[in-house]
Amino acid sequence: MLSYLWVHMGAFPERRPLRPAVVFYGLLILGMAIGAASRWKQVEKAAFWQGLVGALLFVLSDSLIGLNYLAWERPLSVIAAAIFLSYATAQALLVQALCLTPHLPKGYLKTP
Repeated sequence: MLSYLWVHMGAFPERRPLRPAVVFYGLLILGMAIGAASRWKQVEKAAFWQGLVGALLFVLSDSLIGLNYLAWERPLSVIAAAIFLSYATAQALLVQALCLTPHLPKGYLKTP
């Protein structure tokens, strides 16, 4: 996705200066998704799956924003609904996952 955005943003001279920031943000949300995946067997199953699906939907939402407003010549209005639905669902799942997660993950304070 990042390489696609890099190449297609290059077609618009006014968007070229944004490319490093887009890569940085893309790596940041990738880190969020990896962080959600790293909770495997650290939290209850429901909290894990809600957090992972929420994180992936958040990545999808922001990817659609990037494609719609940075890579394509004209934003597509139909994409806006998909952006909103994936973002709202992601936020709801992330909040639910946090509510199901105890303050510290299981085994966090175990001593060897």
